[in-house]
Amino acid sequence: MDEAAETALQLVTAQLVAVAGVIHLWDSVPRLVTYWEAGATPDPLAPLSALFVLGLVAGLLAFVLGARRDLVYLYGALLMVGPLVGYVAWHFVGDLGGLLPGAFGHTHGGPFLAGLSEHMVADPVDFVSKVAELGALVCLSALFVIERGKRG
Repeated sequence: MDEAAETALQLVTAQLVAVAGVIHLWDSVPRLVTYWEAGATPDPLAPLSALFVLGLVAGLLAFVLGARRDLVYLYGALLMVGPLVGYVAWHFVGDLGGLLPGAFGHTHGGPFLAGLSEHMVADPVDFVSKVAELGALVCLSALFVIERGKRG
């Protein structure tokens, strides 16, 4: 891949990561403030979203400060898996498969793809977030492969 195409892929990736990060930050901060004021955290989504954003910032800093790019891309791709798997677990496994019984999550009892598409249509923010995360996962994986190819 030539340098211009790789730079374009990096820019698209950065934009997708930024969209995912802003959505998670926008979603988690008000809930974290509410939980802080109440002195309790009834569900783990807000703290996990905040940690996800901190992970994205750490990856960006590592990239800017000259860390090995293949490792930054790998770390970023693995980080993107978290909210994608978490979304499915929250909406379709219920109580995260018994990990936290009665605590949170729900199931729909119907086919997975129908339930997923129902959620994506019903909540445009979820749709944009999941598309950005999936797109970033694909782009980061491609950049990882490209960078590894350069290393030999």
